[in-house]
Amino acid sequence: MTGTTRLDDLPLGAGQRSVWGDLRRFGPSAAFNSSGYLDVRGPLDVARFIRSVREMVDEAECLRAEVHERDGEPVQRVRPLDQLPLVELDTRSAAEPEAEALAWMHRDLATPFDPSGFPLFRLALIRLAPDRVLFYVCVHHLLCDGYSQVVFWRRLGELHSANPSGQPLPPLTALLDAEAKYTRSARARRDAAFWRRRFDRPPRPVSLSRVGPPDRLPPGFLRRNVAVSPGTVGRLHATAREAGVTVSTVWMAVVGADTRLVTGRDDVTITLAASTRTDAGLRRVPGMLSNDLPLVMPFGPGTTTSGLLADTSRELARVLFHQRHRVEDIRRAAGMRPDARGPFGPFVNVLPSGPSPAVDGCDVRVHNLTTGLVEDLMVTVLADADGTVELCLNGNPDRYRADEIEIHLARLAGLLDRFAEAGPTTRVDDLA
Repeated sequence: MTGTTRLDDLPLGAGQRSVWGDLRRFGPSAAFNSSGYLDVRGPLDVARFIRSVREMVDEAECLRAEVHERDGEPVQRVRPLDQLPLVELDTRSAAEPEAEALAWMHRDLATPFDPSGFPLFRLALIRLAPDRVLFYVCVHHLLCDGYSQVVFWRRLGELHSANPSGQPLPPLTALLDAEAKYTRSARARRDAAFWRRRFDRPPRPVSLSRVGPPDRLPPGFLRRNVAVSPGTVGRLHATAREAGVTVSTVWMAVVGADTRLVTGRDDVTITLAASTRTDAGLRRVPGMLSNDLPLVMPFGPGTTTSGLLADTSRELARVLFHQRHRVEDIRRAAGMRPDARGPFGPFVNVLPSGPSPAVDGCDVRVHNLTTGLVEDLMVTVLADADGTVELCLNGNPDRYRADEIEIHLARLAGLLDRFAEAGPTTRVDDLA
């Protein structure tokens, strides 16, 4: 039994309280499962790898948090873990070992956690071949956000290196203390003032679905992926350089343009996933800290690709500068119900690239399955350090059919190609 223990009850962070409120209202749901896996090819020392996983879990206090209620209020306590919730599977004898392993992962991902249980994460190590292993992680969104996967993989690589490096993960209280300090700060007051001024009327949520939002949590999600061609990736990077914007801005702009072309609306709003880790120290701490932000993108018949990129860049900079103001308070400031469900528009999550964890000299690829709740559409951009990019589209099965997700993804991928080829004066409406 290892790992730090905090016998005192700790408060939940703001993001955790929001998740807990949904769980109290709707009950346990697999919609809050967040998951990814490593594809490890090479001579993996499995026993040593599992020891490294154990060390990482012992450091990551968020994974060992147990949530319960005290006097009617949710609190959490960091507990020691007797043993890893790890299963070892072997699909080497299956006709298609990888397909069998992925099917098992998706079945597990569809299994909800009991939010009052412990621990709220599951692990699996699946042998596909003598020299290939998949390492799977599934975590409840109550404990950590999608960005935390980046932290976990990086720290696992540090611990598993021939000479373990890096500093231990900071404690959970680092996030909670930072959040409490922020709420009392002048910065929080400036952020609140920004969002009060941001909307002169409530933004109209936009969806590509023909089905209205249901009054329940999604039963899961539909997911389709496509690899973006190296040529398109290169041209999008060149477009970003020529426009003087970040590549993330280009991804946001393309999703906004796609929403405009499908809906015909001039007032497009997309939902931006923000980690809210605004300093290097917080970027080392896994936990539930992310926030959802409305990114307003005005369009007109004459909007050009260069104009869209410039407008998106300016709006993105403003919004990210004030990203720590909670989405519930943003809704309230915009004249919306603070407990309203659903995103402002298609959800966009650009996960930061980073080196794959170094594991025994093996070739390691990081794969994301989901970063958490998908209430409408979520576009996830996964950019590897080697320059490869995967475009993922997750949809709420209450609002989309599987064939609709495939159609939307194919159209979005095609728009990426056309946007990359377009000149700066090309009208967005001409890219349809």
